[in-house]
Amino acid sequence: MASHGGERAALDAVLTRVTARLDASTAWSSLSASGREALKRWARATVAHFVRTSSRVEGRGGFLLLRYHHRALPPPLLKALTVMHNYVLRRDDGTTAAERLFGIPRADLFAHLFEVIPPFPLPRKRTG
Repeated sequence: MASHGGERAALDAVLTRVTARLDASTAWSSLSASGREALKRWARATVAHFVRTSSRVEGRGGFLLLRYHHRALPPPLLKALTVMHNYVLRRDDGTTAAERLFGIPRADLFAHLFEVIPPFPLPRKRTG
């Protein structure tokens, strides 16, 4: 989404030109109304996906840059932070980054870890 009024006005002008060209197209006008609506829904979903993907990546990169600018992160910690960001952290709407990117809900990460990681052994018994 454009953040400045000038950018929004430029995008609106492009949208108006593209919509006018589409309405004048014989291929577009030969489609049924339901077919045109289906294509419009598909176009909106596709555009929203790429816009959100970009902002998601930039948002996480910006967070890591601000939080850890004074030192480099070890690769295992960076991988752990990436997993936490993609599968654990939830927005106010209750979705994770992976759910928003792929469009399908994911199983709870911690429930999965409890299933696949064996229980820790009991501590050894102390003698005398």
